[in-house]
Amino acid sequence: YQGLHFGAVSWAIQRTRRRLDLSLTLLAPIFLVTAELLMPFIFDWYIAISQAWVVPVIQIADLTGPLGVSALLMLCSGAIYDALSTHLAGRPLPKRPLIVAAGLIVAALVYGQIRIAQVTSTRERAEKVKIGMVQANIGIVQKGRARLAFKHHIMHLKESWALQDAGAELLVWPESSYPWAIPRSRTTDFGERDRRKVMRRLK
Repeated sequence: YQGLHFGAVSWAIQRTRRRLDLSLTLLAPIFLVTAELLMPFIFDWYIAISQAWVVPVIQIADLTGPLGVSALLMLCSGAIYDALSTHLAGRPLPKRPLIVAAGLIVAALVYGQIRIAQVTSTRERAEKVKIGMVQANIGIVQKGRARLAFKHHIMHLKESWALQDAGAELLVWPESSYPWAIPRSRTTDFGERDRRKVMRRLK
């Protein structure tokens, strides 16, 4: 089901191109973004995720969201297709769509470099905190066993103590690492004699 929108986009583009003499540079981003925006997905997914590791490209997402990145990718793909197909057919290049596409791609990349420099500068000026990552490596099967709860809690505490002694100012525990339920009404830690106490010997 998740892949159906690619078929829908391709079908819509072909139908439109048969009726209207429009370039793929224009049609590809419009139809793909429309499909990603309107088609209900079981799990939200955008073609933009393919650029998550291409740092300069993905920066425009803070202005446009993932749909803007998807549009940029399809704009680029459409422009390449239009340039190659017209060249192979011996027709003149569709200059206006290609110039617009090139301008938008360059603008996005320039913006990406500016944002990277801004974030890097902010990060370098920011106050630093030493963080300790606690990872007791407890298996998912063992995690839910009540008789092992205290043992697992001590494992997290011991690793936390070692990190604290090494200079950690903030300790981060894994998801679902605390083995007991905490009542919503509780506003303070458990008492010193209660083995469920969280902040035991921790600052």
